Amino acid sequence: MNTEGRATSHAMVRLDIPTAMSFDDFRRGFEAAAPVFDAEGVEQLIARGGEWEDIQAAAERNAPNGLMVYASLDIGRLMAAAGHATKCFEYLLGNHVVAERMFRHDPATDRRSSTRTVSCSADGTDARPELVPLRKLTGSACLCD
Repeated sequence: MNTEGRATSHAMVRLDIPTAMSFDDFRRGFEAAAPVFDAEGVEQLIARGGEWEDIQAAAERNAPNGLMVYASLDIGRLMAAAGHATKCFEYLLGNHVVAERMFRHDPATDRRSSTRTVSCSADGTDARPELVPLRKLTGSACLCD
């Protein structure tokens, strides 16, 4: 049993994208393009003895653009308590079907198979999403038309 820790370096690129859209319009479009992961539905599939192919089909139905939101946080609301007025929302975005292709080779890659996306707007007139870190996304790379 190996008890030695190790460090793995990897480069990260942060991409800021001005949208010229209001924060609220961008957020609605983003959430329509990347729906929330249906964890309950997948759990029911697993409980009924569903196969991986059933989970893949459920992912395709859940996320027609190939991306799902696994978690989200209204950072702006949280930071408002400290006196900030910036609208800001963070999403953990990914696709477990795509992640499985990496997971089968090295389960530790799962932590790099999703993308943290932050959308902020100081005055509510221009959403500015950031993809952190930027990865090649499958399906539609357009998060919001």
